[in-house]
Amino acid sequence: MKVEFNMFVVLLRYVGAPQRRQTCIRRELLAVRTVAPPVKAAKPSGLFNAFLDVVEYLGNKLPDPLTLFTVFCVLALIGSYVAAGAGLEAVNPGTKEVIKAVNLLSGPGLVKILTGLVKNFTSFPPLGLVLVTMVGVGVADKSGLISALMRTAVIKAPEALIVPTIIFFGILGNAAGDSAFIVLPPIAAMVFLSLHRHPLAGMALAYAACAGGFSANVLITMTDALAAGFTQKAAQLIDPNFITNPANNWFFLIAATLVFTPLATWVNNHIVEPRLGPWQGESVTAEPLKAGEARGLKAAALATVLYVALLLLLTVPTNGLLRDPKTHSLVISPFMDSIIPITMFLFLIPGLAYGYAAGTIKSGRDTSAMISKALAEMGPFMALAFVAAQFLAFFQWSNLGPIIAIKGAEFLQNIGLTGLGLLIGFIVVSCLINILIATPPPSGPSSHPSSSPCSCCWVTTRPSPSWRTVSATPSPTPLRRCSRTSPFSSGSLSSTTKTSAWAP
Repeated sequence: MKVEFNMFVVLLRYVGAPQRRQTCIRRELLAVRTVAPPVKAAKPSGLFNAFLDVVEYLGNKLPDPLTLFTVFCVLALIGSYVAAGAGLEAVNPGTKEVIKAVNLLSGPGLVKILTGLVKNFTSFPPLGLVLVTMVGVGVADKSGLISALMRTAVIKAPEALIVPTIIFFGILGNAAGDSAFIVLPPIAAMVFLSLHRHPLAGMALAYAACAGGFSANVLITMTDALAAGFTQKAAQLIDPNFITNPANNWFFLIAATLVFTPLATWVNNHIVEPRLGPWQGESVTAEPLKAGEARGLKAAALATVLYVALLLLLTVPTNGLLRDPKTHSLVISPFMDSIIPITMFLFLIPGLAYGYAAGTIKSGRDTSAMISKALAEMGPFMALAFVAAQFLAFFQWSNLGPIIAIKGAEFLQNIGLTGLGLLIGFIVVSCLINILIATPPPSGPSSHPSSSPCSCCWVTTRPSPSWRTVSATPSPTPLRRCSRTSPFSSGSLSSTTKTSAWAP
């Protein structure tokens, strides 16, 4: 059965107008005229598909993240009542202090909850870090810089490097949040089509790169700020003086990028494309950048070079302004303490330069509107942050966090699960959590109140300088059947496969 529809008319329109969003694509897809009613495909069989069915079922049964953490708050309060009544306590291995459970459902506990509600929210570390980062990322995204940069890099890459280029920029795309999931797959499909390669492979490749590499990058991004905030808040349940910053796991993120890029390239070249077979349809020519977009990219490149030169001037000299004034070190210095503002300006300055040169920014009002829109899109995060902040505070005030951490560390020592085995165990548990929970914020505060302090407690008797759990957490988002980007990606893929030319 043929469908009177050319998917790439939609894709080319979308690529030519980056400001269009998911609703525009859906409207085009819903306008498809079919010759006959679609025939329901047979349900795939096999062990892996059965596993995905279970994941989908469990994911659909999960409540909204806000509701989920409201339940966590209630459970923390009930847990404090039960633990205090049972006389639960533990001995801090570092200070030898006896830590007893505190009942938050008592009179003093309820007073503490009411008087600390606002402070819990305003002092929640991820809140300020993420919102400040989004000021810069929002301008870079809304001005069209990120979209134009992705299109240029992918379209102009040599054919031999087209696959790793798509993967690399899919990984970098998480700097703009979920935007890469919407922008890159149509571009990758169009580029594959222009090379007479299967466009479905290009679309799947881009989605896998954006999803599988969501927690990796060569830049410090909003996700790192979010993760650092959760880690610090959770680790302070054991060590109140514990301080972290978003750059702590930079080496891990870069290494993950370098590993994932060639690995995904091999999977595409040796598994995905061979299974799809050669492309039997027509090819198209990739649309070049418009004059304004090209002019904007040049302005953004110049602004980036000048900004990086300024940073080098402030950090490379021994007496640089952003070095520690006493030790002249960069490890513990104003530079590291300023990493979030530095990251914000790394996106903001090129974004402004691009916008004014390309004509997407006419005045300060346009910039203000872009920042406002970017921050408005963070509304769900702020609502979740409010409840998550209360949950972490309840965990701390009740002493459930330190007690669970100490008991957990003792249990790990008793069973001999240490070192590499412990790390692998955390990764496996985090994978299972991430498959079911669709976005990073819910999975962060749900796992770190126990895993981070437990890890900190475990290393108090070992010569390891620190223990980071957030960035060692993989993000198997390609398996997330409940991700908010899945409707767009799944809809695009299912619609395109209805055309006879897509069959291998």
